[in-house]
Amino acid sequence: MIDLNVAWEALSKAKETSRRSGWRSADERRSQGSHDIDQILLGQEFDETITKSSDPPSLGARLREALLNIEERPRRGYEWQSHRVLVEFVSSIAASLEPAPKSILDPVCGYGMLLAASAQAAQAETVHGVELKADPLKFAAEVLDDSARLVHSDFLRADDRLLDKYDLIVAEPPYGARLSEDQVAAIGINAPRLSLDNGLVLWAAFRLTDNGSALLTVSPSFFFTTQAKQVREQLLKTGCQIAGAIHIPREITRPGTGGLGGYLLLLQKGEQKELFVGQLSEDPEKRKQLLSNLLRRMPKGPPALGRLCSISEFIGFEALAARENLKRLAQTMTAQRT
Repeated sequence: MIDLNVAWEALSKAKETSRRSGWRSADERRSQGSHDIDQILLGQEFDETITKSSDPPSLGARLREALLNIEERPRRGYEWQSHRVLVEFVSSIAASLEPAPKSILDPVCGYGMLLAASAQAAQAETVHGVELKADPLKFAAEVLDDSARLVHSDFLRADDRLLDKYDLIVAEPPYGARLSEDQVAAIGINAPRLSLDNGLVLWAAFRLTDNGSALLTVSPSFFFTTQAKQVREQLLKTGCQIAGAIHIPREITRPGTGGLGGYLLLLQKGEQKELFVGQLSEDPEKRKQLLSNLLRRMPKGPPALGRLCSISEFIGFEALAARENLKRLAQTMTAQRT
């Protein structure tokens, strides 16, 4: 795999171009490349990044070609691009799992950054990615090396090209997408409608090895809607538990999530125990402490760094933090009166 810093730089420059000049077709971007993507993406700063990396000089041209060839306009900016903070946190969990995952799958891999970072961190031997959109898959093919298998398909129709089970499944699906009745039936749940993120939770649970884990993002509604409750009940029947739910603030979500925030779920085999909850931060030191608390399941510090609670009582991180703050305030006022 390539130096991921180079790929992040490419996506950052392309996003900057999109904001400056608006969306245009691939042909328009090619013909006017000297004025936007070609100049901004492969400007002096990016050329220096490539030169300093261990990758061949042709990497910049390949990444540029992949971005220039995008035909379909993303609905909300670069919606296939995961936020770097989330990617780094997920990959740090992947690197800490025991036993180390040998196989990894991202069923909605987009540009491949989440998959590539997690696979590198875990040093996985088998790396598979599935993506329905052809454009981001072209970029993912440059980010991941030839040993990775990338499938252009709906993940529910890619079974013959995937393993039956994986040690690690990672995914950040777009929020708001709905599965068809046939897709819901393929997952194995009796429900009239199901969102993509909720459906992926069940689908991933069926595809985990005995020691497998899944790191999946879901919308904030996962802990309080009737549909999500059905999913959680079905999840228990698969032999999986939700070991952790890390709140993702809206500033760390990618554009395709609508800026709603969400949760990073850690699924693992076993009966449901107390749920570890915390909040992701852009501060590296806070992320490091949160990771340590999550892995040891020993909350320490403010609510953002971890708490254990009953999953049946959990309706959201903000509510949990607010209750704790109110309790602390009440204790302070009581102490002042005495």
